Parts: sequence; structure tokens; C-alpha cells
Amino acid sequence: MSRRKSRVLASVGVLAAAAGVMALPSTAAQAAAQHVNGHIIWVDSTTGWTEADADGSNAHAVTPTGGGYTDAGVVSQVEYSPDGTKVAFVLVLRATPTDSSARAELWIADASGANAHRVAAFAHLRNLAWSPDATKIYFVGDKTQPYDTGQVNVVDVDGSGLSVLPGQTNCVSYSPTVAPNGLVAFAEVCAGSSFAVPVALDPGATSLRQLGFRPQSSIAYSPDGKWIAYISNAGPSGTGLNIIPAAGGAPIQISAANVFGSITWSPDGASLLTWTSKPSAPMGPSTQINVLNKVAVKADSPLVPIATNTTIGAEASWQNGPSTAPARPVADRIGGADRVDTSVKASQWSFDTTGTGGRQAASAVITRSDLFADALAGNALAAEKDGPLFMTGTTALDPRVGAELTRILPRGANVYILGGTRALSTEIDTEVGALGFTPVRVAGDGKAYADDRYGTAQAIADQITGFSWRAGVRVPVSAPHSVFVATGLDYPDALAAGAAAAQDPNGLGVVMLSDGTGLLPWTQAYLAKLDPAKTHVYTVGGQATAAVAKAFPQWKGLTTPLAGADRYQTAYQVATHSMFGPTLHEVGIATAANWPDALSGGALIGLQHGPLLLAGPNGLTAQEASVLGTPGLGGIAVFGGTSVVSGAVLNATANTAFGAGGWDAGLNRQAPALK
Repeated sequence: MSRRKSRVLASVGVLAAAAGVMALPSTAAQAAAQHVNGHIIWVDSTTGWTEADADGSNAHAVTPTGGGYTDAGVVSQVEYSPDGTKVAFVLVLRATPTDSSARAELWIADASGANAHRVAAFAHLRNLAWSPDATKIYFVGDKTQPYDTGQVNVVDVDGSGLSVLPGQTNCVSYSPTVAPNGLVAFAEVCAGSSFAVPVALDPGATSLRQLGFRPQSSIAYSPDGKWIAYISNAGPSGTGLNIIPAAGGAPIQISAANVFGSITWSPDGASLLTWTSKPSAPMGPSTQINVLNKVAVKADSPLVPIATNTTIGAEASWQNGPSTAPARPVADRIGGADRVDTSVKASQWSFDTTGTGGRQAASAVITRSDLFADALAGNALAAEKDGPLFMTGTTALDPRVGAELTRILPRGANVYILGGTRALSTEIDTEVGALGFTPVRVAGDGKAYADDRYGTAQAIADQITGFSWRAGVRVPVSAPHSVFVATGLDYPDALAAGAAAAQDPNGLGVVMLSDGTGLLPWTQAYLAKLDPAKTHVYTVGGQATAAVAKAFPQWKGLTTPLAGADRYQTAYQVATHSMFGPTLHEVGIATAANWPDALSGGALIGLQHGPLLLAGPNGLTAQEASVLGTPGLGGIAVFGGTSVVSGAVLNATANTAFGAGGWDAGLNRQAPALK
């Protein structure tokens, strides 16, 4: 697995470091998402269901209408269609509240509850699952009254084609789940056995095959079909909620909590919904309340309660897409009251709260807010380490930064502090440690590195590539896969280089600084150890290009110059290089007249695998604006308030990218869904 691949896995909160043996599912949340997390729904004691945002907020009741639907029954399960536009639901009808001869009906409606129509009726009906093309529904049905004799059935959405899946004679089946390729899996307990066996019906097959794990109850395919989540009370992963590769392999325990009921994947594959129970104290310890929890798909994750119900079964569903994703491209403005606040807003745009799934930060970088010197290579470090870059005053940690660190990072996470103690005092290390994180000072210390911005850049490079101590000397574990050399005397070229370094496919892209048109001895010594036939060397800007050419004439033809006549043309040269791939999903834009917004923005846009363009007073140059015509562009992110990038510039830029009136405006959105 490449370093870049593992880096993306960590950034979405699913690297199985705790498991120590394998990576958990990736949804490449930093790049183009195939699915978008919308509403969640679950049943409660209503004649419909409850719908809410993914954190359980804004909950409201939905009541079906149409098709002769009445409130004579109780909805016991509801399931979104794969595209999120429809729901299938089960209506339980009883003559009286204690009627034991109830019947259950399968219905379909729009996601809003409108246009309901009945599809099928059984004595008992449960465990709904849609086919990937939303033309069929799988379910467990009992045609007679006993609840424990169900088999998996399938029916077309118009009510035709009702049939029982093969291979279930003398078996009780439950929890059907369907992979994206149409494979249907479920668990069954057959005569003569007391154990559930998971089986699969491959597309076009007429017989079942067994899957190689043992669930205690529910099973569910991930949205990409590569993983199966299941509840187990036996096996090498212990009790609780687990996942296992669909192709076979070792299971990974997500939670050891006593979970039950349905398992629901988030559309982006980064989180699961599962159920626990707790006593209802006012009603006595014998009365239980069902608790709906969200849990990140990574080893040993905490359950986060988001909803409860009291009388209805433990079933939930998560909508894909249309409820929360902008229907059109978005031009985001990300800017705060000052440069520190802008860096916090950039983090809020980039990362979800720790432990909640989605885009998860693994670390953070802090630099001083008054000078750019130590931070020139810092946005590359932030992007490579899957975290934001913050600014703070020199003597103490800004409280806004401390609050954001606490929101996004798990306890013990590394917080990289750039520069020596003259730049950022030791009080900042102390405060970071007091918050429960590990401060890591990265500086030109005059010992291992030169005591200046150039030494700090080298120290940052060693943090990216890894290092060890030999005879008291720090030695890189490996050479960088790519090096971007930019002048350290000014900021524009280095900040564009930082976003580019984050695109290294091995996760080993670093930024080194020239002293204008020359190289200082320590920097030259670092570069001299590299083999340009193995390490890609890019020179960003005219000064760095001249410096490398003068220091290493033997490298002629082995380096890649990315230099224009000015900072705008250089940013264009970087943005249009093949390192960014054939499509761009997000492009960052910051003022060329100052560095703070471009610094925070460079780290953010590097995480999104996009380039950083620089705007003058009248916006982008015509050459830079041509980048906005790249196919697949889903959004632009403008860094800073209207005093640095005006509303007119933002509007003109978005119109160039998406057409007049063809986009929506966003202002400091928090962890928005990205195209």
C-alpha cells in the first residue's frame, strides 16, 4: 500500500492502527466522494417515522400519505432507497393493541412520505433491503403467525414477482443485505444447528454459498461492497460490532459494546449506526429504552448516542445525498475576523468532530501569526499529516485554536509546533499538553538543523519522511519521493509548492527553501544526498530554479522547473502540472498580497488534492482562470474576508468556473459535503 493511500485512509478516520494488521475501509473523503451523507430515519411510537440530521438534531416526524394509507397501524421499519429518493416501510396492523393475529404490510413512498402505495402483505414482515437499482426489495417474511419461521423473499417495487430465495428449506433466515453488484447475503439457522451461518446468493446463481465468518445477528454490506459489518458474540474479535473484508480475512472489532438490532452504514462508508439499550429509570429498571448510536468505522471506536425510541424495534436507515448535498457547485468563502480565526474556520470546513466519522483529523500544525518564515513548509506538513494549520500569538496558545484542537483531535494526537522558542514560547507546548495532546516541536535548532527558516523546512521534511537517531545524529528513514524547492525570502511560491507537495502519491512530498537565487550550505547538503533520478525535484519560481541550477549543474534535464514571470504565472504552472491529475474537484484561491490566508488555505486545499491560485486586486489572471475549466470541478474555496478577496472577485471567479447563476455561495460551512 502506498504512503498516499494510507494517508487518505487515516484522514477519514479509518486507519486500523489500533488493530495493527490492516487498514479499514476508505471512502477517500478528502477527494471525490461517491456518496453523500444525508438524513437518518428511525421508527418511534408514531404512525410514521422520525427524520433527523446525521447527528440527531432537527428531528421531526414524517407521516406517509396516499394509496389508502391510514393511521390504523404502526410503522416498524423504514429503509431509504439507494439514491435516497424513496423509502420502503413496514406497517403493522392490529385489530386491538393486544391482538396476536396482526399482519404486516410492505409499502413504498417518496422520501417525504408522499405517494405511498402497498406492495405486499405477510403475517410478519421485517429486515428490508433494496436492490442496487431500486427495482426490488428483499425482506424476511412469515406467511403464518410464528415469528421465528421467516425466510428471505424478494418482490418488485410494483408488487409483482414475489418469490422466496433458494436454499432456505428447514432454515430460519434474517438480515438480508445487498452488495452494489447485486449479491444478496443473509444469515440463516438451519435444522440441526444452533449457529447462524452467513450465506450469499451471487447474481445469476441458483444456490447459496457460505461466507467465512459467524455472526450472532445482523449483517450489512458497506456501500462499496468491500466490507461486511456484523454483530457477534464469539470469534477472534470478541463481542460487539465488527467488520470483516467481504473477500475474506480477519475481522476487526469496531466496538465491544452490547449492540443489537440493525446495522446501518453511512453512505460514505465512514460511520455506522447501531443500537444499544438502557433502563428507563422513571419506569423502573425492567423497562428498556433503545438507543441509536453513531460510531466511526475504525478499531475500538466510542459509541455516540444520537437518538432513542421506547416502543418500536431497533431499525434505522441513512439517506444518500439529496437532503444535505448542494445540488450545484459551491463557491465557499472561508474567512474569519482575523488570521487566527480564518485558520480555525479553515479547520471547521475541513474536519468533522473527532469520533463522529466523516473527515477526521489525525494531527495539527501550529505556527506564529505575525511572520511567515517558519511556516513556509508548514502547509505541506499539515496536509501530509492529515490536519489543519493554525496560527497563534507567540507567547500563548490562542483560546480559539485550543477549542478547535479539542474538537477535531483524539487525545494523544500529535500537534506540531513550528519554529524555535523565540518564535513560539514553551508555554504553547505546555498548553497543548494540558489539552491532552502530544506537542512536537519542529524547528531549526542550530544543532540538528540550521537555526533559521531553512533549518525548520528541513526539520519539517524529516517529520514527513521519518527519521531515526544514529550516534546522536538525526538520519532520515527514507528519501523524499518528491521535493519542491521555493524561495524562502517571500511566501507566494512556497505556499503554492506546499499544496503541490501534498499530492505526492507516496505521501513523501516535502518543501525545501532556497535563499533567493542561492542555496545555504545545510540546504545544499540535504539536496546533495538525493538522486534526482529517484526523487522528483521541482523548482517552483524563478529564484529557486536559478538556485538549484547553480548548485547542481549536473542535474540539468533531471529537474522540473515550475516557474513563471511572476507569482501568478508560477501558481498557474504548478496548478496545471500532471501531479494534480486530469480532474480537479476543488480549487483554492487566496490573495497574492499577503500570506496568512494563503497559508491556511494551502493546507486546506492540499488536503482536498487541489491547487492554490493567487488573486490580485482584480481577481485571477486570464491564465489562472483557465484552470477553472478543468472537467469535474465541484467547487472553489476562497480564503479570507471581503477585504482581501472582494465579493466581486469571488462572483466573477465562480461565474467563470460554473456559469452565471450556476452555483451556490457558501460562507464558513462546517465540514460540508464535497463533490
